[in-house]
Amino acid sequence: MRYRIDLLATSVIVAAFGMGLCVAEDSLDRRLRAIARDGVNCGEWTEGGQNRPAVNSCISKQLGSNRPFFARFGVSCEDSKCAVGLALEPAPGSLYVVHFDSQGCLGTKSSDPFCGTVLESCRRPKLSQVGSGLKLTCENEYQF
Repeated sequence: MRYRIDLLATSVIVAAFGMGLCVAEDSLDRRLRAIARDGVNCGEWTEGGQNRPAVNSCISKQLGSNRPFFARFGVSCEDSKCAVGLALEPAPGSLYVVHFDSQGCLGTKSSDPFCGTVLESCRRPKLSQVGSGLKLTCENEYQF
């Protein structure tokens, strides 16, 4: 099975990394940092943000050299806060796409430090530049 994750359409990011801003960490931040451990923070991009080239460059560089990293992008959501993140773990170096929806942190789920996040492993990732964005193509196999 092949699928494509398109990181072009984005909107608002919930948190900011490394910009001198003091913003509360959410469960997506915790999940990305747990996967990448001491990996490079490639930052986050919000719609209209001027840092897109720097985020893209960092992701490309880290993935190309198989060094741990994480990055965050906002995605549109109707009634909650949503985002998608990328994280490359240290050896063996698996790449993960992490989806976040704050609706998954309601009620009894709020005590889960990774609430609202869903992990997808990206096998044989191929990254390419598309306009000002990035396109990540993953080829995964599933057996039942």
